[in-house]
Amino acid sequence: MGRGTNEDRPARRVVSGAVGALVILAVGLYGPVTLLPPLPAAEPVLIDRAAPVLDPATAPVLPAEGASAALLAGSTTLLGTAGTADAVPMAGVAKLVAALVTLDEHPLDPGRNGDSIPVTAEDYRSYLDYRDAGARAIAVVEGDTWTQREMLQAVLLGSSNNHADTLVRWAFGSEDAYRAAAERWLSSQGLRNTVVADATGLDERSAGTAADLARLAEIADNTPFLGEVLPAPSVTTSRGVVIVNEAEYRSADGIRGISRSFTDAAGVCLLFAVPLTLGESTTTVYGAFVRQPSYERLTADMDAFLADARASLGEVVLAPAGVEAVQYRTVWGDHTTAAVEQELRAVSWAGVPPTGRVDAEPVRTVRKGDRLGGLTFELDGEAVEVPLVATASVPDPGPGWRLLNPIPMLGSFWGWVFGPGGMLAR
Repeated sequence: MGRGTNEDRPARRVVSGAVGALVILAVGLYGPVTLLPPLPAAEPVLIDRAAPVLDPATAPVLPAEGASAALLAGSTTLLGTAGTADAVPMAGVAKLVAALVTLDEHPLDPGRNGDSIPVTAEDYRSYLDYRDAGARAIAVVEGDTWTQREMLQAVLLGSSNNHADTLVRWAFGSEDAYRAAAERWLSSQGLRNTVVADATGLDERSAGTAADLARLAEIADNTPFLGEVLPAPSVTTSRGVVIVNEAEYRSADGIRGISRSFTDAAGVCLLFAVPLTLGESTTTVYGAFVRQPSYERLTADMDAFLADARASLGEVVLAPAGVEAVQYRTVWGDHTTAAVEQELRAVSWAGVPPTGRVDAEPVRTVRKGDRLGGLTFELDGEAVEVPLVATASVPDPGPGWRLLNPIPMLGSFWGWVFGPGGMLAR
């Protein structure tokens, strides 16, 4: 074969130079592409585990007649309802609403007397009308004054109809203005299935669902002023008027009566709270039993409810310490798991199944004991969480692995530079 001509040599030099430049460029890029970006992330993979095994018993039985509901303190989910789900007349529960709406407009701290409220001629006529009709009424004298505290005690403890009317007229100027304010307050509390037509509950159009009224019981029990006033067996005003607590109900059995009343349209209505203790844990059950046919039936239904409640409340182990929830496997061959850091327990009703979820982040390198996420259970409407921690360390595989594994590193480089949140996207 003959030698190339002199004209071919420059062309070969150009090609050789180009190849050399490409080699140098490739080598110059290879290092940064493999050494600079973060390692490929290992995604969390859930480990299938059996759900906690709970007693097959059910939550407490509620009265089938009338309307009833119960919930645990702080829960957004009702334990159960029974009877009609429709709004029903609520009798003196309307007075509880009147007190709460007034306190929202004119706050009164525990131990304080508040403003002086004059007794007008209209207030005195209201007293006479209720007295003559056989409705609950506490005597007032025109021209006298009651403190806001005394007025609220007459409404909440004495269930005085004339004082309920006087209270809202003082607080809002008129009963129409009060009804508008009550509608706004009920809506703000999420009690959208409750309406008030008056401040006393004698008007059967003042009505609510048992579900709403059970939540109202919790709201009332957590109002500081009511928490101070409601436990008193009786109070005496500065004028010597004795007001007996008509809301009290079986306090010897550990029940806190919040509202207790009766009308022909509403039947017997009771809002209550019952603290239940299990070991070192205490929770409160709030309930509404409305439209009960008699006080005798209320007693029997409450006995059954309390027996069921105390029997079916228990401590549930939702996740034992050390149970693994998530596993990770890296592309360089290391692996670890995320396990429950400490035993997760909760007080719950037997038979109420928990729903759980795992929140875990992808990892690259990690040390044993590092937090990798959390395990959360929804139980009775309340969320309880325990951390998930790494059971083993995952170290960096080092520059040698990076240089010898360009394909996964190229993918990491691409996301590092061009992906969402990458260098070019910032």
